[in-house]
Amino acid sequence: MPNQQIFIDKYTIPASSREEFKMRYKESCDLVAKLPGYISLSSFERNDEHGNLIVHAIAFWASEETVEKSKQLMMEEYARIGFNPAEMIERLKISVEKGMYKAFE
Repeated sequence: MPNQQIFIDKYTIPASSREEFKMRYKESCDLVAKLPGYISLSSFERNDEHGNLIVHAIAFWASEETVEKSKQLMMEEYARIGFNPAEMIERLKISVEKGMYKAFE
């Protein structure tokens, strides 16, 4: 699909934050799967030499427009349930690298 958007995110999670991150990540994935324009998500994990959990997430979306609408819907849902992802990331000392891509031609 020419307009398809691909998010590739990398999370580095300290061992002490692993369980809370995994719980919230699963909740977020369940929410994202219901959004318009969502196609699929694959997640991969490994541990680094310091005991941190490294998670790579690759999400496919139908278009940039559906990504923008979904971001808005996610923020509305997070506000409704009282969840602040930025606060959690800071509190748990998680580092995040995010990138949006399109298919290489």
